[in-house]
Amino acid sequence: MKDPFIILSVINTKLRDTQASLEDCLEDLDITYETFVALMKSIGYEYSEEKRKIVPLV
Repeated sequence: MKDPFIILSVINTKLRDTQASLEDCLEDLDITYETFVALMKSIGYEYSEEKRKIVPLV
């Protein structure tokens, strides 16, 4: 699974519903942190630790 929009949706859902960490979500999806950051950046998003979700770049 390398579609960034699906990854965004799956991770935000997991973070919201299971209280998992970003690292746990990435491990479940077999995605490295570096790949995740690049995929999110390619569609104008980033992970916000403060909000615990993926948000649009500002």
